[in-house]
Amino acid sequence: MAERGYGADIVSGGELRRALGAGMNPRDVVFSGAGKTNRELSEALEARIGQFNLELEEEGEVLARLAHGRGMRAPSLLRVDPDVDAGTHAKISTGKRENKFGVATADAPAMYDRLARLNGLDLRGVALHIGSQLSDLAPLEAA
Repeated sequence: MAERGYGADIVSGGELRRALGAGMNPRDVVFSGAGKTNRELSEALEARIGQFNLELEEEGEVLARLAHGRGMRAPSLLRVDPDVDAGTHAKISTGKRENKFGVATADAPAMYDRLARLNGLDLRGVALHIGSQLSDLAPLEAA
């Protein structure tokens, strides 16, 4: 996959090490998911990955502090929860408010502004993920 120019969407430090060990270009690695530890964020910063998807304001604050301490700016997006039902199995749904992934749409603009002012973050936009195995594009368009 790496030889064909593909990247990786990771959710842990272990996946980071596996992706890099498989030859993935760090710039083509996106770190998503909730519960990233300081150690995992630090490892990803040191590897100079291409993007961090932030799930919480506090995560952005921690990442900014870690990056700034290294004289870096972490390329980041803020994950927004669009409160849209993707119509997938309940165990893989991530786009509804009760799924608790990302920040509420109503809170996102003010949070984005606060995070964008932090030294150490290069906030570039928003991200969303409403679930897997979508069989219809309408929920994605609604999101």
